[in-house]
Amino acid sequence: MAMLLLVLLSAQHSSATWTSNIQNYAILSPVQDIVSVHSECDCRELCIQYDNCTAVTYDAVGDTCTLSGGSQSSLTTQRRVDTVTYAKFSYTPPAPQLFMSTDKSYNQSRADMVAMCAAQNGIPLIIRTTQQRAQAVQLVGTYGTWTIFSGGSYAFLSARDVLATEDPIWPDGTKVIGSVFTKSNIQIETKYGIATMLTSDGNVVITKEMNPNELHSLCEKYP
Repeated sequence: MAMLLLVLLSAQHSSATWTSNIQNYAILSPVQDIVSVHSECDCRELCIQYDNCTAVTYDAVGDTCTLSGGSQSSLTTQRRVDTVTYAKFSYTPPAPQLFMSTDKSYNQSRADMVAMCAAQNGIPLIIRTTQQRAQAVQLVGTYGTWTIFSGGSYAFLSARDVLATEDPIWPDGTKVIGSVFTKSNIQIETKYGIATMLTSDGNVVITKEMNPNELHSLCEKYP
């Protein structure tokens, strides 16, 4: 009974410590230390032990723990898949700035998209809100590649349909079809294609990885 009470009190203490839990965001600055840990739980507990630790990021890929003493105004984060950040204060990540890559490519491999966006200090865009969708559509209409065949403009999207189920997935593992896009917004240009494009009319087109047209990539970056 005493052991059970100790476990319950420990869990209660741990849950009460954290005010914010942000998935797929990693601490950029300020950083106190980066250490190796065995689990996400170990990472959280490490920060709880120190009063001057106010936020922590666990990276599941490398089992690393980033400790920060940042405040609500000084903490900066960036999107990173397979990470989770905990803060002892209320924290909302800054809204990303959407942009179209200057570079163009026929190849919509993940590596090419990352390189095109990284050239302008960005990462491939994940559309999470209707506002971001509207901004992305505007970018495609203004800067996208126009084709006579379709009578519209296109740009590469980061989502992929690797299982060929006509149900594309964003790089962070979430589905495209949801609150922002519906099934009716998914169009098939190439059967069993894995790459995707956003059209100037707001639809997502599944296509082959090597496109007949050179296209820009939709990207995002954080202030």
